[in-house]
Amino acid sequence: MAIVFEDDTRRLVLGVGDLVGLRPQRGHLRMEAVLGSSARMAAGRQAHSEWQRERTQDDPAFHAEVSLSVRRVVRDWECHVRGRLDGLSLVDETWMIEEVKSTMLSSERILAASAGGWLDWEEQARIYAWLAEAGGRTPVGARLVVVSLVDGKRHEFPVDLDVEAVGAEMESRLERLLCKREAWLAWRAVRRSVPVVFPHAQARELQNQVAIDVENGMAQGQQLLLSAPTGTGKTAAVLTGAIRHAYEQGRRVFVATSKGTQREIFERTLQQFAAEGLPIRTVLLRAREKVCLNDVVDCRPEACRFAEGHHDRVDEVVERLLAHGPVSTDRIDEESNDCRVCPFALSMEIADRADVVVGDYNYAFHPRVRLRSLLSESWDEWVLIVDEAHNLVERARDYWSGSLSMGECLGLADWVRAEFGADAEAHAVFCEEVGRFVEDCRVQDDPEAEGEWETSIEPRPLRELEQQLDGLLLAWVVLRAGRRLDPDPFASLAFEVRHFCDLVETSGDESVGIYERSPGEKPVLRLVCLDPSREMRPRIEAFAGSVLMSATLEPAQYHQDLLGLNPERVHRIARPSGWPASHRGVVLATRVSTAWKDREAHRERTGGLICDLLESIPGSVAVYYPSYAMLRSIAPLCEVEGRE
Repeated sequence: MAIVFEDDTRRLVLGVGDLVGLRPQRGHLRMEAVLGSSARMAAGRQAHSEWQRERTQDDPAFHAEVSLSVRRVVRDWECHVRGRLDGLSLVDETWMIEEVKSTMLSSERILAASAGGWLDWEEQARIYAWLAEAGGRTPVGARLVVVSLVDGKRHEFPVDLDVEAVGAEMESRLERLLCKREAWLAWRAVRRSVPVVFPHAQARELQNQVAIDVENGMAQGQQLLLSAPTGTGKTAAVLTGAIRHAYEQGRRVFVATSKGTQREIFERTLQQFAAEGLPIRTVLLRAREKVCLNDVVDCRPEACRFAEGHHDRVDEVVERLLAHGPVSTDRIDEESNDCRVCPFALSMEIADRADVVVGDYNYAFHPRVRLRSLLSESWDEWVLIVDEAHNLVERARDYWSGSLSMGECLGLADWVRAEFGADAEAHAVFCEEVGRFVEDCRVQDDPEAEGEWETSIEPRPLRELEQQLDGLLLAWVVLRAGRRLDPDPFASLAFEVRHFCDLVETSGDESVGIYERSPGEKPVLRLVCLDPSREMRPRIEAFAGSVLMSATLEPAQYHQDLLGLNPERVHRIARPSGWPASHRGVVLATRVSTAWKDREAHRERTGGLICDLLESIPGSVAVYYPSYAMLRSIAPLCEVEGRE
């Protein structure tokens, strides 16, 4: 369950899983990909149900899905911790907590790992024991039941238990969480005490109108479709309206962009707000691969000096940076290098306490990497700005599309055998089986036929492949130990197989399967999402309010439909250019053509025309070319004396 703060009544509600996640982090930074899947979770739920059914039949004293709760007053907050344990039984007058977990590991690997390999699971059982004793069930014990989804066998591990120590640790975690919340509430009061003024010397009339539109629209929880021409100052105007609303209502702002250059514009504008005296904390999120200071992206302490001991140093760095308001990317890089912390992880820590977070579309919408929450809040604590929103439809289609290449799979099988030999034969065979799955989706009788065909994709064989991955990935970690793989090709394939499996199992009429074979290439299987609205709607709907802005949002209905906007919340705003028509000269040069077939023949005349314009315009001039090739071809012809 999500952590819920009721600030007015000083009440906190959270679950057992939340408490596990609040474990203080110390020592090294480790970032490993979490490879889950809907099929894997479904198999886990089935294993739980079967275990509970059998336990109920075998033991009349056994109870399944037992709800537990505890109430504690910490820092004058009423804290409610809730949970529902898998099983509770009475064994020799001791209440036995039974926590059930499932894995794709074989029984042999489960036994090799032992109970000490399941730290989070063990802690979950201990917290349930604390809840049970607080509810009057004493004495209490705990055990972990690990079910292998490979062979169906179950293994029980006793969990060491000191309920008093567990209770003390949980109250300590609650206190740290509440201290963090109280600091945030105090900062919100500081923000609200200062008026949000436009960040530049003077706002144009159109900018004032846009700022008011955004502030009022977000106050009503609207999803604004804002269309205004390039150059009208949308960035500063929209930020002004959004920040005014967020500061008034105690919310935060997430700015989603599609390009790094756009993020930099927002970063500079936010710094200008601070220069005008606004108390504001901001951070720009960049991809881990782009900010990594190590020579290879390998987030293990043995491979990266910035990961080694990261958690022991990062808190001090965060406090120092937040004291300066907006945190620039240059400052992130500088502090990370000087203090030897991971810049990506540092940015995420700062984002926990920022008023405005700027990042790629992925952080708000991507099904695998989006930020579930910041500061343990849900997205309804946030308002959303989507910049260049006309790009979001195609990006959203990509999110729920996937592909598998037979050629890449077979090539990876050869590479695995060459690099790791017989020890990795199972991994090589897996790659080949994925490749054969792609080939099996062929719809033409001729296996060498070239072209594209619509095809149906059967989920069952794909799911059977996906279910092999837990064991294979564990073995892969052992095989590649001590070796740098950047990127890791087998892990990448595993990620894609699981993603593709999830897409196939959850997709409907909005997606189409495509079998493609290009000349001289092995076939590729694609699942193409045509209409992402089903998936996008709940993601945009989760925000308290949103503004999707662009100079090119027409037709508005197209964007509204494909992005799944709520018709009851949508409000469309189209603002004309604020520049006088007399300032916009339009010249039609009908004697030159920039079409591909004409470019070389018209090169001299095009260059001469640009020179004439440069000589006749006294101010600054920007020349835009349709391609870099054309720029390199024509720009040398456009040199005018006295102009740089």
